[in-house]
Amino acid sequence: MTVSQSNNKWRYIYISLYTIGGIFSLLTLCLLAWIAYCIAVEAEPLAAISFLPPMPTAAVFLLVLGIMLISIIAWQLGAKCQGQYEQHLK
Repeated sequence: MTVSQSNNKWRYIYISLYTIGGIFSLLTLCLLAWIAYCIAVEAEPLAAISFLPPMPTAAVFLLVLGIMLISIIAWQLGAKCQGQYEQHLK
């Protein structure tokens, strides 16, 4: 693999990871904004998660937590790959 191909690989990886991290961050913000909206309009209990199939509240909490963790991990790995890309440029 040539240096140019290696640089392109690292660049593609970190941009992809930043994109995934951004999408999951926006998804987390949207879910939290929806929950806040349902609280603000004093909707019936659990109205914020009524679009999900029936599942225990703890599972919904774990789902939101999992989305946040995927976002954080993608951002961190993207930063590491960007560091590798910049190191290969030198």
